[in-house]
Amino acid sequence: MHFIVVRRDFADFQHLHPRMRDDGTWTQRVTLAHGGSYRVFADFERGGEQHTVGTDVQVVGDFRGKALPAERRIVRSDGGLEVTLRARDGRIGFEIRDEGVVVNDRLDPYLGAKGHLVALRQGDLAYLHTHAQGGKLAFETTYPTAGAYRLFVQFSYEGRIHTAAFTQQVSR
Repeated sequence: MHFIVVRRDFADFQHLHPRMRDDGTWTQRVTLAHGGSYRVFADFERGGEQHTVGTDVQVVGDFRGKALPAERRIVRSDGGLEVTLRARDGRIGFEIRDEGVVVNDRLDPYLGAKGHLVALRQGDLAYLHTHAQGGKLAFETTYPTAGAYRLFVQFSYEGRIHTAAFTQQVSR
């Protein structure tokens, strides 16, 4: 199961993996350090079919919404790696650099894939979660509608999970 927690202004994003207890319930400790409105998604497979359920959670505290970051082709991951977005014809790929050296071939498997991509549409937080295909950090992606999306790509390098976030304007 994937458990995604995102503040509605995209200022906080967590991709967690709950554990199932012996009684069949799932548990996950979540820290919501800032006030505001969050959307949580449980993304799971049952009987061979993919399911996603979501709900809103309100966290008491001072809330000052942040503007959606501008579109950029290159960002830094939360671990300081340079991540370049390459999007074309429904395929999104990422190039990872550590101190200027491309390290895509040195990425570790992360939950059975080279990486994960969560895309959320600004406003209603329409949700897409996909896994990298094959041995590349690349994803086949079809956006449901035009709009501004926030992309969170996650991958493992040298034993650490990295997250890089991009804004992408999608037109139809």
